Amino acid sequence: MIAAPPGFVQVEQTTVLHRPPADPGAVRRAKGSEPPPRPSIVIVKRRGAADAAPLATRMCDELLRVVPGARALANDEFEFDDGGAGRLVALTFDVMPALTARQWIAVRCDAEWSVTATYTAPIALANEDEARAALRTLRIA
Repeated sequence: MIAAPPGFVQVEQTTVLHRPPADPGAVRRAKGSEPPPRPSIVIVKRRGAADAAPLATRMCDELLRVVPGARALANDEFEFDDGGAGRLVALTFDVMPALTARQWIAVRCDAEWSVTATYTAPIALANEDEARAALRTLRIA
């Protein structure tokens, strides 16, 4: 957690997590090109409470509108490990002609914060049980 300096308040915080590649040498071999795709999680915490259901629906609608080839798979109720409630949006989209990705977006809100955690994986590595297990651990702190 990053503490705000005097005179500032935290409005948004973003954390990016990547799974290390199965073959660390592949990143070195990629040189100037992109490293091999692998699962990642991006967590965004924003000040300003919201209800998870309409927030998840709005996010899903916007993604389907702006991401070419995006296809919605789900927008369902979701329970976190600590018993908190939220939503889970799932979709697929084409990153490039030869690469399709799947995303699961967990949405969780409380009286002060809205938090989204987006688990993204290339379709060949997409594992729904793994994504759900990782996202269930999301807490608002």
